[in-house]
Amino acid sequence: MNIIFKNLIRNAFGKPLRTILVVFSIFVCSISAMLCFDLSGALKSAMLSEIRSVSTADFQLILKPGQKIDLGEDFPEAEVFPIYLYNESYYVDIPGEYNYVKSQSVRILGMDFGQAARMEFIPAVEAGPMEAVVTTGYAGKTGCAEGDKITLHDKAGDPHEFTVVKILSNDDRNALISEDTILVDLKSAEVLSCGQDSVGILMIDVKDNNLASDAKTILADRYGEENVDDLMIPEEILRMTENLTSVMAMVFVITFLLVIFVTFSICERIVSERMSLVGTLRSLGMSTRRTAGILLLENIFYALMGSVPAVVVYALIRVPLLTAALTTDQGDMTFPDLSVILVTSVIAGAVIIECLIPLRAILKAMKISIRDIIFDNRDTEYKLNRTVTVIGIILVVLAAILFFFSSNLIAATVFMICAVTGLAFLFPALFRTFAGVMRKVAAKHDRAVWELALTESVSRKSTVTSGILCATSASMCIIIFAIAMSAIETFEAKIYTADVVVSVSEDPARYSFIGYIDGVSDVERYYETTDTVKTGGSDEVHEYRFCGVPEGGYKYYSMYRGLPDKVEDGTVYIHRSMIDRSGWKEGDKITITFNCNMFFPIEQEMTVGGIFDTASAIDGKNLFVISQNDYIRIFHDKPSQLLVKTDDPEMVTAMINKYTVGDNTARTRTEIEDSDMKEASQAIAVFLVIIGVAVGMTSVGMISNQIIGFEGRRKELAIMLSTAMDQKTLRRVLVREILTMSGFAAGLGAITGALVTIALKHGVAGMEGVSFELNLTPVPAVVFWIIMTLLYTMTVLFPVAKMKKMKISEQIKYE
Repeated sequence: MNIIFKNLIRNAFGKPLRTILVVFSIFVCSISAMLCFDLSGALKSAMLSEIRSVSTADFQLILKPGQKIDLGEDFPEAEVFPIYLYNESYYVDIPGEYNYVKSQSVRILGMDFGQAARMEFIPAVEAGPMEAVVTTGYAGKTGCAEGDKITLHDKAGDPHEFTVVKILSNDDRNALISEDTILVDLKSAEVLSCGQDSVGILMIDVKDNNLASDAKTILADRYGEENVDDLMIPEEILRMTENLTSVMAMVFVITFLLVIFVTFSICERIVSERMSLVGTLRSLGMSTRRTAGILLLENIFYALMGSVPAVVVYALIRVPLLTAALTTDQGDMTFPDLSVILVTSVIAGAVIIECLIPLRAILKAMKISIRDIIFDNRDTEYKLNRTVTVIGIILVVLAAILFFFSSNLIAATVFMICAVTGLAFLFPALFRTFAGVMRKVAAKHDRAVWELALTESVSRKSTVTSGILCATSASMCIIIFAIAMSAIETFEAKIYTADVVVSVSEDPARYSFIGYIDGVSDVERYYETTDTVKTGGSDEVHEYRFCGVPEGGYKYYSMYRGLPDKVEDGTVYIHRSMIDRSGWKEGDKITITFNCNMFFPIEQEMTVGGIFDTASAIDGKNLFVISQNDYIRIFHDKPSQLLVKTDDPEMVTAMINKYTVGDNTARTRTEIEDSDMKEASQAIAVFLVIIGVAVGMTSVGMISNQIIGFEGRRKELAIMLSTAMDQKTLRRVLVREILTMSGFAAGLGAITGALVTIALKHGVAGMEGVSFELNLTPVPAVVFWIIMTLLYTMTVLFPVAKMKKMKISEQIKYE
């Protein structure tokens, strides 16, 4: 056994580059599996936890001043948490100004702190009468600290002094305690209300969630639907989390397919190299079963070398990845623990797959006689397998059927599996047909070198297996390339022609001073918002973006393509990415219910005016365009941005930020574009690394195939050189052989990858919460195909270099 393990280590590290490739392939696949099965689940769990962590309440009831609390006897058993609500103004100094201050508003909440903590509305805090808990937002603006005194006024206007006992982190998840908020106990609330009942909000936690629907109906009937906020996890959020899992699964499948075909090719070559060991063991009397087991030990070693470090690395980067994916202002988030079962399953799965991949090659090797092994009588000719071809045809037919159902991401992913696997199975037959046609053309034009190269290319195992590897790798790379191109298109889109962009968070009147700043030549209002709506009479609620476009379009915002000069009132334009999902077409009448979660929903019948496009595919996701008049009528005259033209952007930006509320309200166009390009460079770098790794893995696999194929063809090549051919001519034959295979395989893979990209594009387009669109334009795809063809053709340099060093006499001495 000791000898076997020593031999295993020697074989594994005898060719370190190939070992690194196999181990790295398994490492990538294992990391991808962890990302798919753990990261998506952990993100989903954390997202739902964040949404649900506002409190344990199921409903939030808004009460009018003086309105009594009466849920009725028929209301299900529930815990009720009342919150007293007040507002007060305070003033903040403007840096460098001594004559002016900024007026701010602070929300004051009166509550039972014990019940608030029990219902997870806030962390556990202790505050008595005339003591206050303030948020960091308020503390930062006023400069107060724990132990300081602040003055609050009651309803009669009389001042009362409170002691700050705690500074609470802003909670962006909970609108009630975000930004500027002060919390006081019930006795203090009674003082501020002057003895009047000022309960403004009622948090209700229904004990039996099965009765939540009945409870909501009772509340809506008694207090009005517009006053009832459903705090339970919305259906669209659940759909979004499921879509996230599907996208991660798609990424895993892409990586898995790429790794499988690369390692399959390499492992076959490894088995071919181990034939001398097989011959030795069997000549010593070892059974074929035990010999096969010894060969599998090497693959188990590779699997463990790749999967164990992968799960260790993933465990180390897991929390930073999750934190980066769910960026909040709440500090450290709590994520579910890494599943030991999942870790074990990934390692075990890697071992099983790594044993299954070379199993067919090992079983074939066991059938070779000891005599043929000793005399190295290996058959290097590729023989077409009819069974494999039939399976390939079945898979391609199945893929063709699934293509028409690709609006579903699961169907699109299965289509990808069938298409790529079918490509691998059908490649030998397709390549033989292609080479046969080209051989006839070469013979007709007396191109003897080309004719011989085409004949050899379809008859050599090393060339055909390299072609399978090249085709499948190209199909996967073209998908990743499409993702990279979409990212580049998104981040390179220059949509602003204004010099300064101002984010509007307050009443637009507060920004009126911008037009009077020296150097400002024009200010344009840009209208866009996200709204929760119902469409087409459906009860399903969706989050869509709406943009109000003025007549003639925006002067300083160039996102939209294909819109008319004037968007008529009562019409709505939909982005092309929504055509398949919505089923709408120009001229259709649709009913849209705006402000579904607000007090006064607005229902309006609108006509689909047409389809529009955007400079960036991502920015068009879930976007509707309506007229500016309709926008102001529905959402009021509240612009989302102000687009400013000026000769001095830096000075104007500093001035706006100085006199407005919020950090970095204004940004220069240069700042925005630099920020976008920084994000773009990071994303593009990741995609380029993935493509580089994929192409590199394929190239190393092909080099390995060709070198081993060369070893099997030494005698044949030596006879050619000794009888009828010089080295230059033979090199030309070998180069043309690989060039033909590489060009055809990369082209076929690119076409398959393009079809898969179209299917995945349709699948992603129908998903909520996934702001991404795949696009693949012909010219970059053709350039990418040429680059892959040249790179894969260059791998022939390795067997050519070995041929130069080959001694003809040694190869043909037995002949």
